[in-house]
Amino acid sequence: MVCEECGRPATVHVTTIANGQRQDHHLCESCAREKGELEFLPDAQKALETWIASLTGLAGHAAQAPGTAAVPDVSCPHCGLTFREFTQTSLLGCPQCYRSMAQALAPVITHVQGTAGHSGKLPNRLEGAVRRQQDIRRLREALARHVAREEYEEAARVRDRLRALEREEGEGGGGT
Repeated sequence: MVCEECGRPATVHVTTIANGQRQDHHLCESCAREKGELEFLPDAQKALETWIASLTGLAGHAAQAPGTAAVPDVSCPHCGLTFREFTQTSLLGCPQCYRSMAQALAPVITHVQGTAGHSGKLPNRLEGAVRRQQDIRRLREALARHVAREEYEEAARVRDRLRALEREEGEGGGGT
């Protein structure tokens, strides 16, 4: 759609209903600003900043001046986005932002998702292989624990299960 005023691409869509009549208007951002259609955004921005601040434990600091110590002073070396900018928009700039801001983002992600780790689904063709790798890792850890405690009989049982899984993995069985 194009802006009704200037013909540029419309990015703001306004619907008004007056006297039971619906009117739709399609405007570019600059024409919408001129008509006063974006006046609500400063309040929405403030609300977003406050919400992000509450998630990061920075409540009351969202409106502070740049350079405040309350917001972690980290930035992405790839795209240059700072954590402060993230708290203002709730948008990350690139995939590397997750790595470079991991410590600052962890509380936000945990609060929003309930956990910091991804627990999504896997494609059916990979599920068996991934689960087998997890089982192998878990059994190796258990084997090390049993050996450290000198529980050799249990260690032998775990070793045998581990060998069977590793043999299955080597044969490429199930899931690939």
